[in-house]
Amino acid sequence: MSASSSSASSVSSFTALDVPHIHEDSPLSMLEQSEFFSNEELRSITAALSRNQEDVSMGAVQVLNQMMEKNRKTRAILARQDPPIILQRLAQLMCKHPISPQLLYEILLCFWLLTFQPSTAAMFRDWGIIPLIKDNCSTSSTEKIIRMGLAIFRNLLRFAREETSSLLIGCKVLEWTRHLILLKRFSDEEMLADIQFLQTELSSIYQNLRFLLCFYFSSFDQYATEIKSGMLSWTPPHRSDAFWKMHVNHFLDNEKDLLRRLILHLGDPSMLVKAVAVHDVGQFVKYHSEGKRILEECGGKVPMMSLLECPDSNVKFEALTAVQKYMFHMSK
Repeated sequence: MSASSSSASSVSSFTALDVPHIHEDSPLSMLEQSEFFSNEELRSITAALSRNQEDVSMGAVQVLNQMMEKNRKTRAILARQDPPIILQRLAQLMCKHPISPQLLYEILLCFWLLTFQPSTAAMFRDWGIIPLIKDNCSTSSTEKIIRMGLAIFRNLLRFAREETSSLLIGCKVLEWTRHLILLKRFSDEEMLADIQFLQTELSSIYQNLRFLLCFYFSSFDQYATEIKSGMLSWTPPHRSDAFWKMHVNHFLDNEKDLLRRLILHLGDPSMLVKAVAVHDVGQFVKYHSEGKRILEECGGKVPMMSLLECPDSNVKFEALTAVQKYMFHMSK
Protein backbone atom coordinates (compact mmCIF):
# COMPACT_ATOMS: atom_id res chain seq x y z
CA MET A 1 0.00 0.00 0.00
CA SER A 2 1.44 3.39 -0.96
CA ALA A 3 0.59 6.82 0.36
CA SER A 4 -0.14 8.11 -3.11
CA SER A 5 -2.52 5.29 -4.06
CA SER A 6 -4.53 5.61 -0.87
CA SER A 7 -5.47 9.19 -1.64
CA ALA A 8 -7.93 8.23 -4.33
CA SER A 9 -9.29 5.04 -2.85
CA SER A 10 -9.11 5.59 0.90
CA VAL A 11 -10.00 9.19 1.68
CA SER A 12 -12.18 11.30 -0.56
CA SER A 13 -11.58 15.02 -0.83
CA PHE A 14 -13.96 17.12 1.19
CA THR A 15 -14.73 20.79 1.73
CA ALA A 16 -15.44 22.56 4.97
CA LEU A 17 -19.15 21.90 4.39
CA ASP A 18 -18.51 18.15 4.31
CA VAL A 19 -17.02 18.08 7.81
CA PRO A 20 -19.80 17.90 10.42
CA HIS A 21 -20.03 20.89 12.77
CA ILE A 22 -16.97 22.62 11.29
CA HIS A 23 -17.94 26.08 10.03
CA GLU A 24 -16.32 27.73 7.04
CA ASP A 25 -14.49 30.29 9.16
CA SER A 26 -13.34 27.84 11.86
CA PRO A 27 -9.64 26.97 12.37
CA LEU A 28 -10.29 23.43 11.10
CA SER A 29 -11.85 24.73 7.90
CA MET A 30 -8.98 27.14 7.28
CA LEU A 31 -6.53 24.35 8.01
CA GLU A 32 -7.72 22.50 4.89
CA GLN A 33 -6.51 25.32 2.71
CA SER A 34 -3.08 25.67 4.34
CA GLU A 35 0.11 23.73 3.73
CA PHE A 36 1.32 23.40 7.32
CA PHE A 37 -0.03 23.31 10.85
CA SER A 38 0.33 26.43 12.95
CA ASN A 39 0.31 26.11 16.73
CA GLU A 40 -3.23 27.50 16.81
CA GLU A 41 -4.41 25.00 14.21
CA LEU A 42 -2.82 22.13 16.10
CA ARG A 43 -4.62 23.23 19.25
CA SER A 44 -7.91 23.39 17.35
CA ILE A 45 -7.59 19.94 15.85
CA THR A 46 -6.44 18.48 19.18
CA ALA A 47 -9.50 19.99 20.86
CA ALA A 48 -11.76 18.53 18.17
CA LEU A 49 -10.25 15.08 18.70
CA SER A 50 -11.02 15.41 22.41
CA ARG A 51 -14.71 16.22 21.88
CA ASN A 52 -17.16 13.52 22.86
CA GLN A 53 -18.96 13.76 19.51
CA GLU A 54 -18.14 11.25 16.79
CA ASP A 55 -18.98 13.58 13.88
CA VAL A 56 -16.58 16.23 15.22
CA SER A 57 -13.86 13.63 15.79
CA MET A 58 -14.44 12.24 12.29
CA GLY A 59 -14.00 15.67 10.74
CA ALA A 60 -10.79 16.31 12.67
CA VAL A 61 -9.26 12.96 11.68
CA GLN A 62 -10.22 13.50 8.03
CA VAL A 63 -8.55 16.91 8.06
CA LEU A 64 -5.39 15.33 9.47
CA ASN A 65 -5.41 12.65 6.80
CA GLN A 66 -5.95 15.11 3.99
CA MET A 67 -3.13 17.33 5.24
CA MET A 68 -0.69 14.44 5.55
CA GLU A 69 -1.54 13.10 2.10
CA LYS A 70 -1.15 16.57 0.60
CA ASN A 71 2.22 17.35 2.13
CA ARG A 72 4.72 14.91 3.61
CA LYS A 73 6.28 17.70 5.66
CA THR A 74 3.11 17.72 7.74
CA ARG A 75 4.08 14.29 9.08
CA ALA A 76 7.46 15.66 10.12
CA ILE A 77 5.78 18.55 11.94
CA LEU A 78 3.59 16.12 13.88
CA ALA A 79 6.65 13.98 14.64
CA ARG A 80 8.30 16.95 16.39
CA GLN A 81 5.43 17.36 18.85
CA ASP A 82 6.49 16.90 22.46
CA PRO A 83 4.48 15.30 23.86
CA PRO A 84 3.02 13.71 20.71
CA ILE A 85 -0.48 14.76 21.67
CA ILE A 86 -2.09 13.82 18.33
CA LEU A 87 -1.02 10.19 18.74
CA GLN A 88 -2.37 10.15 22.28
CA ARG A 89 -5.73 11.62 21.24
CA LEU A 90 -6.11 9.13 18.38
CA ALA A 91 -5.36 6.25 20.76
CA GLN A 92 -7.96 7.57 23.20
CA LEU A 93 -10.52 7.75 20.38
CA MET A 94 -9.92 4.08 19.60
CA CYS A 95 -10.71 3.18 23.21
CA LYS A 96 -14.25 4.54 22.95
CA HIS A 97 -16.98 1.94 22.55
CA PRO A 98 -18.87 1.64 20.40
CA ILE A 99 -16.80 3.15 17.59
CA SER A 100 -18.17 3.23 14.05
CA PRO A 101 -16.27 1.27 11.38
CA GLN A 102 -15.75 4.45 9.35
CA LEU A 103 -14.21 6.41 12.23
CA LEU A 104 -12.04 3.41 13.08
CA TYR A 105 -10.88 3.26 9.47
CA GLU A 106 -10.06 6.99 9.39
CA ILE A 107 -8.02 6.67 12.61
CA LEU A 108 -6.14 3.69 11.18
CA LEU A 109 -5.44 5.61 7.99
CA CYS A 110 -4.03 8.46 10.07
CA PHE A 111 -1.84 6.04 12.01
CA TRP A 112 -0.64 4.48 8.75
CA LEU A 113 0.36 7.85 7.29
CA LEU A 114 2.23 8.68 10.49
CA THR A 115 4.23 5.43 10.35
CA PHE A 116 6.14 6.66 7.30
CA GLN A 117 8.01 9.03 9.64
CA PRO A 118 10.51 6.79 11.52
CA SER A 119 10.60 8.97 14.64
CA THR A 120 6.81 8.86 14.86
CA ALA A 121 6.63 5.14 14.08
CA ALA A 122 8.90 4.53 17.08
CA MET A 123 6.33 6.22 19.33
CA PHE A 124 3.79 3.50 18.55
CA ARG A 125 5.40 1.45 21.33
CA ASP A 126 3.71 3.76 23.86
CA TRP A 127 0.12 4.35 25.09
CA GLY A 128 -0.97 0.83 24.15
CA ILE A 129 -1.33 1.85 20.49
CA ILE A 130 -0.17 -1.46 19.01
CA PRO A 131 -2.50 -3.60 21.19
CA LEU A 132 -5.38 -1.24 20.36
CA ILE A 133 -4.78 -1.55 16.62
CA LYS A 134 -4.45 -5.31 16.78
CA ASP A 135 -7.54 -5.81 18.96
CA ASN A 136 -9.73 -3.56 16.79
CA CYS A 137 -8.55 -5.08 13.51
CA SER A 138 -8.64 -8.71 14.62
CA THR A 139 -12.24 -8.38 15.81
CA SER A 140 -13.42 -6.57 12.67
CA SER A 141 -14.93 -8.29 9.63
CA THR A 142 -14.47 -5.19 7.46
CA GLU A 143 -11.76 -5.90 4.90
CA LYS A 144 -10.51 -2.31 4.55
CA ILE A 145 -9.97 -2.14 8.33
CA ILE A 146 -8.05 -5.42 8.36
CA ARG A 147 -6.00 -4.28 5.36
CA MET A 148 -5.09 -1.02 7.09
CA GLY A 149 -4.02 -2.81 10.27
CA LEU A 150 -1.72 -5.08 8.27
CA ALA A 151 -0.25 -2.09 6.43
CA ILE A 152 0.46 -0.29 9.72
CA PHE A 153 2.26 -3.30 11.17
CA ARG A 154 4.30 -3.72 7.99
CA ASN A 155 5.43 -0.09 8.21
CA LEU A 156 6.34 -0.47 11.87
CA LEU A 157 8.70 -3.30 10.95
CA ARG A 158 10.11 -1.24 8.08
CA PHE A 159 10.64 2.03 9.93
CA ALA A 160 10.75 1.20 13.67
CA ARG A 161 11.65 -2.48 13.91
CA GLU A 162 13.85 -2.17 16.98
CA GLU A 163 11.25 -0.24 18.97
CA THR A 164 8.13 -2.21 17.99
CA SER A 165 9.01 -5.78 16.97
CA SER A 166 8.78 -7.29 20.47
CA LEU A 167 5.40 -5.58 20.99
CA LEU A 168 4.08 -7.02 17.74
CA ILE A 169 5.11 -10.47 18.98
CA GLY A 170 3.58 -9.84 22.41
CA CYS A 171 0.28 -8.72 20.86
CA LYS A 172 0.10 -11.97 18.88
CA VAL A 173 0.16 -10.31 15.46
CA LEU A 174 1.88 -13.42 14.08
CA GLU A 175 -0.99 -15.62 15.29
CA TRP A 176 -3.48 -13.17 13.76
CA THR A 177 -1.84 -13.38 10.32
CA ARG A 178 -1.98 -17.18 10.51
CA HIS A 179 -5.68 -16.97 11.32
CA LEU A 180 -6.25 -14.69 8.31
CA ILE A 181 -4.54 -17.20 6.03
CA LEU A 182 -6.81 -19.98 7.33
CA LEU A 183 -9.90 -17.92 6.51
CA LYS A 184 -8.93 -17.91 2.80
CA ARG A 185 -11.39 -15.14 2.01
CA PHE A 186 -9.04 -12.35 1.00
CA SER A 187 -8.14 -11.94 -2.67
CA ASP A 188 -6.42 -8.55 -2.58
CA GLU A 189 -2.81 -9.13 -3.69
CA GLU A 190 -1.41 -6.22 -1.68
CA MET A 191 -3.10 -7.50 1.45
CA LEU A 192 -1.83 -11.03 0.90
CA ALA A 193 1.68 -9.64 0.37
CA ASP A 194 1.45 -7.80 3.70
CA ILE A 195 0.31 -10.99 5.45
CA GLN A 196 3.20 -12.95 3.95
CA PHE A 197 5.70 -10.23 4.86
CA LEU A 198 4.50 -10.11 8.46
CA GLN A 199 4.52 -13.89 8.80
CA THR A 200 8.07 -14.18 7.48
CA GLU A 201 9.50 -11.28 9.48
CA LEU A 202 7.68 -11.97 12.74
CA SER A 203 8.50 -15.69 12.63
CA SER A 204 12.19 -14.80 12.38
CA ILE A 205 11.92 -12.20 15.16
CA TYR A 206 10.05 -14.67 17.36
CA GLN A 207 12.75 -17.32 17.02
CA ASN A 208 15.48 -14.79 17.82
CA LEU A 209 13.51 -13.45 20.77
CA ARG A 210 13.04 -16.94 22.20
CA PHE A 211 16.77 -17.52 21.96
CA LEU A 212 17.54 -14.26 23.72
CA LEU A 213 14.98 -14.88 26.44
CA CYS A 214 16.36 -18.35 27.11
CA PHE A 215 20.05 -17.52 27.12
CA TYR A 216 20.65 -13.82 27.71
CA PHE A 217 17.71 -12.05 29.31
CA SER A 218 17.39 -11.92 33.08
CA SER A 219 14.01 -12.22 34.73
CA PHE A 220 13.92 -8.43 35.01
CA ASP A 221 14.57 -8.01 31.27
CA GLN A 222 11.64 -10.31 30.55
CA TYR A 223 9.48 -8.38 33.02
CA ALA A 224 10.45 -5.01 31.50
CA THR A 225 9.63 -6.28 28.00
CA GLU A 226 6.19 -7.33 29.22
CA ILE A 227 5.49 -3.96 30.86
CA LYS A 228 6.60 -2.04 27.76
CA SER A 229 4.41 -4.21 25.53
CA GLY A 230 1.31 -3.36 27.55
CA MET A 231 0.26 -7.03 27.46
CA LEU A 232 0.44 -7.76 31.18
CA SER A 233 -0.43 -11.22 32.52
CA TRP A 234 0.39 -13.27 35.61
CA THR A 235 3.90 -14.31 34.58
CA PRO A 236 6.13 -15.59 37.44
CA PRO A 237 7.95 -12.32 38.37
CA HIS A 238 4.76 -10.56 39.48
CA ARG A 239 4.14 -12.97 42.38
CA SER A 240 7.80 -13.55 43.29
CA ASP A 241 8.92 -11.79 46.48
CA ALA A 242 12.52 -12.65 45.59
CA PHE A 243 12.11 -10.82 42.26
CA TRP A 244 10.85 -7.65 43.95
CA LYS A 245 13.52 -7.67 46.64
CA MET A 246 16.23 -8.01 44.01
CA HIS A 247 14.95 -5.62 41.34
CA VAL A 248 12.80 -2.95 43.01
CA ASN A 249 15.47 -0.25 42.52
CA HIS A 250 15.43 -0.82 38.75
CA PHE A 251 12.01 0.84 38.67
CA LEU A 252 13.79 4.17 39.25
CA ASP A 253 16.01 3.78 36.17
CA ASN A 254 15.50 6.06 33.15
CA GLU A 255 13.54 8.63 35.16
CA LYS A 256 11.29 5.96 36.71
CA ASP A 257 10.15 4.82 33.26
CA LEU A 258 8.85 1.39 34.29
CA LEU A 259 6.99 2.72 37.32
CA ARG A 260 5.36 5.42 35.19
CA ARG A 261 4.32 2.80 32.65
CA LEU A 262 2.77 0.69 35.42
CA ILE A 263 0.78 3.71 36.56
CA LEU A 264 -0.44 4.30 32.99
CA HIS A 265 -1.56 0.66 32.82
CA LEU A 266 -3.89 1.32 35.78
CA GLY A 267 -6.15 2.99 33.23
CA ASP A 268 -5.96 0.21 30.66
CA PRO A 269 -9.33 -1.04 29.32
CA SER A 270 -8.31 -4.66 30.03
CA MET A 271 -9.29 -5.85 33.51
CA LEU A 272 -6.39 -8.32 33.51
CA VAL A 273 -3.88 -5.56 32.77
CA LYS A 274 -5.43 -3.38 35.48
CA ALA A 275 -5.22 -6.19 38.04
CA VAL A 276 -1.59 -7.03 37.30
CA ALA A 277 -0.55 -3.37 37.19
CA VAL A 278 -2.12 -2.41 40.53
CA HIS A 279 -0.65 -5.54 42.13
CA ASP A 280 2.81 -4.48 40.93
CA VAL A 281 2.32 -0.92 42.15
CA GLY A 282 1.59 -2.38 45.59
CA GLN A 283 4.70 -4.54 45.39
CA PHE A 284 6.82 -1.51 44.55
CA VAL A 285 5.45 0.40 47.54
CA LYS A 286 6.03 -2.61 49.79
CA TYR A 287 9.63 -3.30 48.82
CA HIS A 288 11.06 0.17 48.19
CA SER A 289 11.94 2.16 51.30
CA GLU A 290 10.63 5.36 49.68
CA GLY A 291 7.85 3.62 47.75
CA LYS A 292 4.96 5.69 49.09
CA ARG A 293 6.63 9.04 48.41
CA ILE A 294 7.84 8.04 44.94
CA LEU A 295 4.41 6.70 43.97
CA GLU A 296 2.80 9.98 45.00
CA GLU A 297 5.41 12.02 43.09
CA CYS A 298 4.68 9.99 39.95
CA GLY A 299 0.93 10.55 40.27
CA GLY A 300 0.10 6.94 41.08
CA LYS A 301 -1.87 7.34 44.30
CA VAL A 302 -5.17 8.56 42.82
CA PRO A 303 -5.47 5.99 39.99
CA MET A 304 -4.53 3.22 42.45
CA MET A 305 -7.22 4.34 44.92
CA SER A 306 -9.82 4.71 42.14
CA LEU A 307 -9.58 1.00 41.34
CA LEU A 308 -11.17 0.25 44.71
CA GLU A 309 -14.44 1.13 42.94
CA CYS A 310 -13.77 -1.11 39.93
CA PRO A 311 -16.69 -3.48 39.20
CA ASP A 312 -14.28 -6.33 38.41
CA SER A 313 -13.73 -8.41 41.57
CA ASN A 314 -10.14 -9.37 40.71
CA VAL A 315 -9.13 -5.77 40.08
CA LYS A 316 -10.86 -4.65 43.27
CA PHE A 317 -9.07 -7.35 45.29
CA GLU A 318 -5.64 -6.41 43.91
CA ALA A 319 -6.37 -2.70 44.43
CA LEU A 320 -7.40 -3.32 48.06
CA THR A 321 -4.21 -5.30 48.67
CA ALA A 322 -2.09 -2.56 47.09
CA VAL A 323 -3.78 0.16 49.16
CA GLN A 324 -3.19 -1.87 52.33
CA LYS A 325 0.53 -1.98 51.50
CA TYR A 326 0.43 1.76 50.87
CA MET A 327 -1.29 2.45 54.22
CA PHE A 328 1.13 0.15 56.06
CA HIS A 329 4.01 2.10 54.52
CA MET A 330 2.45 5.31 55.91
CA SER A 331 2.38 3.92 59.45
CA LYS A 332 6.04 2.90 59.47
